[in-house]
Amino acid sequence: MRDDELYHGFDKAKQKEYEQYMVNYYGLEAEKKLFESKKRTAKWDQDEWERVKNEGDRIHKALAQAIENGLMPDSPKVQDIIKEHYAMQNQFYDIDKGGYINLTHLYNEHPDFKKHFDVYHTDMLRFITLAIKEFAERNL
Repeated sequence: MRDDELYHGFDKAKQKEYEQYMVNYYGLEAEKKLFESKKRTAKWDQDEWERVKNEGDRIHKALAQAIENGLMPDSPKVQDIIKEHYAMQNQFYDIDKGGYINLTHLYNEHPDFKKHFDVYHTDMLRFITLAIKEFAERNL
């Protein structure tokens, strides 16, 4: 599969930037996870990438609705949504407690993620960070 097919719907240059960011901050462990992710997704076709992209969109919309409904990040409904987010992340690599919490660091430290989450809700970044940390503490 060509790179333009592999990264359909994803910005290849941005993906490389995020990978380099992770390696710079998290070192060898991040390199291992990136290798695992590339290995797992090597045979994905355009439909599979689109499925995962749509799954992420659905999860983020559900979290935005939870915010609008006044739910707290530790509420059972929100934690069920975060469980789906965790499962989605695990399609790429096995993610443990530390790795899942570190994902929130990437979300908060890289400005592109704030922009991404603001599309769904202006409080999404804070909300998903708290919800992921709660999920990790309870379940991982």
